[in-house]
Amino acid sequence: MRSGGWRGVLGATALTVVLAACQIPRSAIFSVVNDSAETVVVTRSGMVYATLPPTQSRDLSFPENRCAAETPPPDEFKATSASGREYVYGHPACNGNTWRIGVSPSGP
Repeated sequence: MRSGGWRGVLGATALTVVLAACQIPRSAIFSVVNDSAETVVVTRSGMVYATLPPTQSRDLSFPENRCAAETPPPDEFKATSASGREYVYGHPACNGNTWRIGVSPSGP
């Protein structure tokens, strides 16, 4: 292999290592996954957060100490489908949890 080829391989390897180090761990993310059969509009405390087609997801990261308190701050996540079906996440939204819309119970 020519010396230019080795540089390319080393560059690609270095880039892979850097990108892997920049990944946010799942424990630092609150995920919202649409497991229902319809597109849903997700709101957070009354404001539109995301529109999710079936199987799509959206991640959110809160401050590390958000749920360390005995009573985490309130956050109201709701999802409404085009047919009017409403889903409510009835737990504090904390990093490391996943809300799977359309799966019972709606919660972690």
